[in-house]
Amino acid sequence: MKLTERAHSSPGRERYIYRALHDVYVFLDALDRSLLAPFELTPLQYRVLTLLTESQTLRLTDLSDRLLVARSTVTRLIDALEKRSLVDRVYDENDRRAQWISLTSDGHTLRRQIDDIHERALKSCLADLTDAEKADMAQRLTRLGEAARQSYRSSPE
Repeated sequence: MKLTERAHSSPGRERYIYRALHDVYVFLDALDRSLLAPFELTPLQYRVLTLLTESQTLRLTDLSDRLLVARSTVTRLIDALEKRSLVDRVYDENDRRAQWISLTSDGHTLRRQIDDIHERALKSCLADLTDAEKADMAQRLTRLGEAARQSYRSSPE
């Protein structure tokens, strides 16, 4: 049975969808790595910059939860970004263990610069899709993301 036939048949459809999504993720991750290499950033570091842009400030624990990585990983990420003056770390006045992270002006500038390059690359990747197909894909991926998030949160650890 061909891949396209498996995509439309019920047995194995979920596995096909998973593999297709994974393959797309692998290619997008490789694209991100190549786009970010000149800036000496990893995709995870870039994601931190985008999350901080969206939220303005986040606690280390919030970043860990949003990225689904260990707190020690987030600490190392922030240490590297702070060393490059891309983020600021401020200790919470009420709880010295809590740290708030925000972008510096250099962090904002770099993120905007990368966003422009990233946007052009994404437009190129999606150029064969119509606007209606992109809208449909965005809606379906949002639903899938919500279902995956719910499934992850309800799974036993």
